[in-house]
Parts: sequence; structure tokens; C-alpha cells
Amino acid sequence: MKIRDLKFNPAHAAALAAAAFAAASCTMEPDYVVPETPLNSEVAKLESFKRENGLWAESRPADDKIKGEWWSIFNDPELDRLIRECREKNPDLKSAYATFEIARSRARMDEADFFPHAGAHLNYARTGTSKNEFNSRGTFDDYRVGLGLTWDLDFFGRVQALVESDTAEAQASFAAYQNVMLVLEANIANAYFSLLQSNSEIDLLEQTVESRKSQVKIQEVSYKSGTASKLEVKRTEQLYYEAVSQLAQVKGAREAALDSL
Repeated sequence: MKIRDLKFNPAHAAALAAAAFAAASCTMEPDYVVPETPLNSEVAKLESFKRENGLWAESRPADDKIKGEWWSIFNDPELDRLIRECREKNPDLKSAYATFEIARSRARMDEADFFPHAGAHLNYARTGTSKNEFNSRGTFDDYRVGLGLTWDLDFFGRVQALVESDTAEAQASFAAYQNVMLVLEANIANAYFSLLQSNSEIDLLEQTVESRKSQVKIQEVSYKSGTASKLEVKRTEQLYYEAVSQLAQVKGAREAALDSL
């Protein structure tokens, strides 16, 4: 049979296209199987371990879940302001979100390889030669328009594996972002309530210091009049200095809480 005797057969073309699509849908990547962990029946019988229906309680992580405004249950406007400011200005949170955006964009870019890619270009040039030249052609315009369409079929699942990997990485980045946000919010709430506690303790300790200072003066007067011993005076002074020391410690804790906000 000569080449010129070959004719286009629609049935053969359709069969060839179907075979190409079938090959493109194949993948050489093995499916992920969650490894099985056999249950230790002896340990499961122990009453000191947490069990569910007689078995180990299955861990159900939810790192990627949006935690919501959990701090609103305290109904504290100042705490709301501090956490809102942290969400807007914290560099660690912005960095975690940027990492998630990069991973998500990479997954979308790889997913685009499943579809055809079209391209077009348009060029224009105006060329002129001097009339004094030999065989001058004068001035003329040159227009060039080009269109292109490419489609790389995903033989052996290369693109599919990349998309699945990038999607998993994006999900992990989003979970990390949610965890960073939760940790920052918890740290702010902890520092804020520590500050409130320190303020209350400072008010009480300042009153205690003044009260014990007065007791020291009373004991000194009693010692001079002979109604109190030197030991009672020293014991009162010790209580006074203990209150002063506790006041200094609580003030230091308050400063540390302020630095965290």
C-alpha cells in the first residue's frame, strides 16, 4: 500500500483518541493506604487507659478547622481589641498565611496542566529603505499574527500526583496557619488575664504593706514602753519585708504581661 492510498477513517481516529485519553488517565503512582496498627489486647484491658467502647479512643485531629472568636465568651471589649490588633499586625501570622497562599497557588498552577494551553501573539513592523539605494523597495508594513494551542496529556499520572501533593501541602499550611492564630490568641488572652490578676494582687499587697508598716511602728513603740519584746518587733519587721518582696515580684509579673501584649 502506498502512502497516497491511505484515507482518513473517522472510526480509527475516534478509537485512537479514546486510547490516548485512557492512557492519560492511568497513573503509575500507588494509592496511599493508611497503615493498620494492631490493638494490644492486654493493654486495652487496663482500666487506667482511656478507652472507647472497650477499645482505644481514636484521635480526631481538627487543626484545619476555623476556631472562631472563642474569646468573645468573656465579653471583654479590651480583650477583643487586643486580639483584633494581633490578627492585623502580627508578623508570624502574616508569614503563616503567606505560606498557605503560596502552597495554594502552586496547586492551582499545577492543576492548570490538566487543560489545554492557548497562546497568541501579534507583531507589527514598519520597514523603509532609502530611495537612493539600488533596488530600493520603499517603505512597507509587516503584520504577523500567530495562534497556538497545546495540550499535554497526563500520561502515567505525573500531573495528578503533583496536584495531590500540592493540595496536601496547602492543607497542611492552612492547618499550620490556624494553629499559629490559635496559639497567638491564647497567649494574648493568658497575658491579659495575668495582667488583670496582677493588678488585683498589687492593690491588695500595697494595702498589706501599709498595714504591716503601721504594725512595725506600733511594735517599736510597745518595745520602748516595755510591753513588747525585741523578738516581736523583728517578727513584725519580717512580715513587712515579706509583703514588700511579694509586691515587687507581682509588679515584675505585671511588666512581663504588659510586654506580651
